[in-house]
Amino acid sequence: MPREGRASKPSFVELPTGIFTAAGTWFHVSVGDLRAYAGEVLDRVPVEQLLHAAESILRAPQTLAVWALVGALLVGTPAQAVAATLVVFVGWSVVGPGLVLPGLLPTLRVLETVWLQGVAFVAGLSLLGAAGALPAVSIGLAGFVLLRWGVVGRLVEPLAGRLQTRLYALPLADQALRAVIVRTALRERVSLPQVDVMEDRMLEMGRRRPRGATLESDDD
Repeated sequence: MPREGRASKPSFVELPTGIFTAAGTWFHVSVGDLRAYAGEVLDRVPVEQLLHAAESILRAPQTLAVWALVGALLVGTPAQAVAATLVVFVGWSVVGPGLVLPGLLPTLRVLETVWLQGVAFVAGLSLLGAAGALPAVSIGLAGFVLLRWGVVGRLVEPLAGRLQTRLYALPLADQALRAVIVRTALRERVSLPQVDVMEDRMLEMGRRRPRGATLESDDD
């Protein structure tokens, strides 16, 4: 059954092919499977929190690229800033779903705050404008919009997608959720002897889902 959020709206729904969240992410696992294979983790951390953490991991390429863009514009040329932003985006698209480091999730929750990103860009572009660096200001504005609208993600997806399929057997959302569960288990000193069984279950449920049968997209 879906859990209720703060405003009495379900944060996710369970379907025969898995969990579909309010943010539009599809995880190929049921709450029952999570309890069967990672019950001790769910006893300490609500399932909604695990799902939200996984979605933060999926958004990490965009989140980190936004900050890389404004930082690189302040210290380098526009061309260097664009290159650094693309490297960060593609790099985290590939390694992020399997790399949940200590302290990463709280940091992402802060960095992905929209108003904070807006303040950083206004401040950064104001400094660049005052210095007469109008090309950098234009690149910053365009880059921010393209990143926030997901255009950059769609452009780099062919390259990132090929690299992701070489690294991960699971779909990206499932890989992120698995990494979050494993990291949470380590933090809480909980044993997960059936994590490989959970992974097999995700793969099985993913195969049962008809191709193209999406409500949104598997990722954010």
